[in-house]
Amino acid sequence: MSGVRVRVGDRADVLAAALASELVVPPDDPFERDVVAVATPGQGRWLLQRLGTVLGATAGHTDGVAARIDLPTPRSLFADLELDALGLSPSDDPWATERLAWTMLRAFELAEREPWFRDVAVHLTEPDRPGRRYGTARRMCELFGRYARWRPELLASESHGDDTWQRHLWALLVDLVGSPTPWARSREAAERLRDDPGLTRLPQRVSLWAPGRLAPSERTLLDALGAGRDVTVWWPAASLSGDHPLATRLGQAGRAALAATARDLPVELVTTLP
Repeated sequence: MSGVRVRVGDRADVLAAALASELVVPPDDPFERDVVAVATPGQGRWLLQRLGTVLGATAGHTDGVAARIDLPTPRSLFADLELDALGLSPSDDPWATERLAWTMLRAFELAEREPWFRDVAVHLTEPDRPGRRYGTARRMCELFGRYARWRPELLASESHGDDTWQRHLWALLVDLVGSPTPWARSREAAERLRDDPGLTRLPQRVSLWAPGRLAPSERTLLDALGAGRDVTVWWPAASLSGDHPLATRLGQAGRAALAATARDLPVELVTTLP
């Protein structure tokens, strides 16, 4: 099987049991590890405990064990998937913050005399804060990284007013890196993955547990991954019917994220134990 589907339920224990009923079927390769992406370590520990009540358990008991299951975060899953599709290693990634910070320092040097860089240059050369340049370079890289991940149009479009220097600095940085922008690279990785699903080392079945809102590039890679693998997004959704205002807000936020992630994907409601 291949494709992406979304399974939704308002009871996390019921969804976990449904996931266990799928993982209990061994893969064709007995040495292949299962992959279930989780947003936090706490979620991962809880999920493994729930899966352990089913996987390997004897009939009528909950004495099983959940083993050979990798629990990356969704972000690391998609980051590694992109690098695999492009044939890059983490140490070769020019957009990794640790490496990009040194490129940003070079951009600072080239921009030092530019009128649009004047305020930043003053910030970098204040005498009471020695060593500020590298820290500022890292913060700039992290800022641009968030723009590129969530709002690439802010970097791709013309800017005006006080933020103009960011657009100029970004253009200079792209020239120095000398490779496609992060969002263009994600599209290229998705195209390669659709053409050749064997580019990734991920197993034939992949699950994402309560991933939350996915960035646009991650949603693109999710679709591409489903072209050659069985991918399931497990989504515990807080109910909107509760009387508590916090529960209501969480339900609204969860459904907004679900609507963005599940766009054009088949959605199945899970309400009963398998």
